[in-house]
Amino acid sequence: MTIKVAKGLPSLRRRDLCAACFAVLEQAAERNGMRIVHFSIQSNHIHLIVEAQGTAALSLGMQGLSVRLAKRLNKHLGRRGKLFPDRYHAEALKTPTQVRHALRYVLNNARKHAVRRKFMQRWVDPCSTAGTFDGWTSTPRCPDDSAPAMPQAGTWLLRVGWRKRGRIPIDDTPGPRQRR
Repeated sequence: MTIKVAKGLPSLRRRDLCAACFAVLEQAAERNGMRIVHFSIQSNHIHLIVEAQGTAALSLGMQGLSVRLAKRLNKHLGRRGKLFPDRYHAEALKTPTQVRHALRYVLNNARKHAVRRKFMQRWVDPCSTAGTFDGWTSTPRCPDDSAPAMPQAGTWLLRVGWRKRGRIPIDDTPGPRQRR
């Protein structure tokens, strides 16, 4: 899942805004038949890996999450109006390989956007759930332990299936998506 914020807003990676997003994501982690398992907050969008009990549950869950995020961030920024101008983008993951690629992409997304020019070895993004992820090839160095503990995955693909394709290197930088 990807949700983009309106243009002209400060970076969501700003410490106070990231903390506000963390609070909302933790509160909304398991509601309306949707479970947020992992996320990554970027400057103008948020990537999510979620499980849902169907398209209606996904729609309802994302609507609730968007409303919560908009209320919290608008209040924090002292503004009114639409925070998310577009509907979320969703892609159903059906194979272990797709799930592994999605985990790699979401959890290492800050590297793709060159958020930090000189990444320390084994550094993980503090604006994500990367610090709590247990599928790395080596033990990560976490800048802090403020990432919320999200619910454990319930589906076979997110719990076990993706691991059949190998653990994920911490210093892997996701590249452009391969088109077939």
